[in-house]
Amino acid sequence: MTQSNRKEPFFITEEIEAELIAAGHVFELPAIACTGRLRDVLARMARTLRHARISGKKKGP
Repeated sequence: MTQSNRKEPFFITEEIEAELIAAGHVFELPAIACTGRLRDVLARMARTLRHARISGKKKGP
């Protein structure tokens, strides 16, 4: 069975991780953990930017 047709999530057990580390593989956490879809993240960023621009235009003397 390949990873692409598996129904359950893929997890590495501590035992497998130890074997992989012993074999020379290095595990590093990503700089930013993201559980959302890129499209949703970009949409939120765009809304925040628009809101900031609108708020900045309303300020006046």
